[in-house]
Amino acid sequence: MADKISCESIFRRTKLYIDILYHVEENKYDLDTDIKEAMLPEVLSDYLRAQMGKGRDNREPNRHESFHIRIELDLTEDTFKTQSDTGNAGLTTGIVMNVLEQEQAKARV
Repeated sequence: MADKISCESIFRRTKLYIDILYHVEENKYDLDTDIKEAMLPEVLSDYLRAQMGKGRDNREPNRHESFHIRIELDLTEDTFKTQSDTGNAGLTTGIVMNVLEQEQAKARV
């Protein structure tokens, strides 16, 4: 029988996060997340699928040496919330795609 306290603590934890600090010139990133490393590529893939069909973002992207992106996953509603300083959803999605590719390459090594 499962430990009731453990189960309750899992259900209380309904939001997960991924913080990405992406350095443009180096094409590198710093990552802070409470998602297990093995699950990160799957969550990033799900995030990218959720962005499909949202339409084009015609805003001019910001020009910075680095960008901060925070993705939150609400497990109660199975939805994503994004905050970023990119100024453009397409740039945000492209950075997340780049991070996913680099994470998948690390997993293959």
